[in-house]
Amino acid sequence: MIRSTADATRQVALLLLSIDRTAAAKLLRNLPRARVEDLLRAMKELEGEPIDDLAVEAAFTEFQRRVTDGRLPLGDVAAEADLVIDAAFEPDDARAIRQRVEAQLRARRPFRELETLDPKDLARLCEGENQQVAAMLLAHLPPARAARVLEGLPEAVRPGIVSRIARLGQAPAAAVDRVVQSMLDRVEELGLRATGKAPDSWLAAASEILVSLSRAGAVLDAISETDEELGKRIRAAMFVFEDLGRLDRATMQSLLGEVDTRTLALALKATTGDVERNVLANLSRRAAAMVAEERDLLGPTPLREVRAAQEVVLDALHGLVEQGRVRVGDPTEPLV
Repeated sequence: MIRSTADATRQVALLLLSIDRTAAAKLLRNLPRARVEDLLRAMKELEGEPIDDLAVEAAFTEFQRRVTDGRLPLGDVAAEADLVIDAAFEPDDARAIRQRVEAQLRARRPFRELETLDPKDLARLCEGENQQVAAMLLAHLPPARAARVLEGLPEAVRPGIVSRIARLGQAPAAAVDRVVQSMLDRVEELGLRATGKAPDSWLAAASEILVSLSRAGAVLDAISETDEELGKRIRAAMFVFEDLGRLDRATMQSLLGEVDTRTLALALKATTGDVERNVLANLSRRAAAMVAEERDLLGPTPLREVRAAQEVVLDALHGLVEQGRVRVGDPTEPLV
């Protein structure tokens, strides 16, 4: 997501990608070469990122319009950036700029081509490598993503990998390149697929449509019959536990009727204040007190057990939506 505090370079990169390519090229021709390289790098780093409307709507109205009407698919950002550079400079100059920027990107994010793999697939990849190689990969991933990959590895190897991450030194670029190429070869060998940030944004769009559908279950069942894995991914994207904080009273009460108090208490061990307030507010005073007390009595609890309880709650919500018993959509949408 593009943060509202994004620096000027990223904002200019967004603008260049949103305006006519010829206009962008004219602008770039009048900038110092170093600035052009900075902007091209920023443009390429935007590839596949979902755009935060609130962060960009004031300065990038035209860009937002092009995204929403489909004329600038987010996944084409890198290609669009290259085309802008090609339009701005002579072929040899454009090629030289692209090569320098690609080298800079490889130095900063050597495992960039692996970043969009599903964490479970990355864990499979790491299992076939020695711990030093796995540490090198995880050290270059965003911390939250690296943690998910680590959770997918056997507990016995986790301490060794984390220790090696902490002791990583400056590896020679050639050695890093060899590791990256070796892992890319294994990706092809294992038949792993990159999820990609842009495809995920369309996956989210599909899931949001189903969330608002009166009987999503029939559609999901039909999808799963032809592509079971896609059906699972759409279903998983429909809700996260934090969404419980925005459910209306009727939906929440229907959901709470499907979940036992112990599961609910365990699920509330690690969540937001909004979720906790909405859950407890939709229980009777006595039931709310029981759930809160049971949660407190549980004491320190493994996070995986809490996540498992949250999955039970989400499964119950999925069931209600798919059966058409509740509808979770835009809260401002009028009912007829």
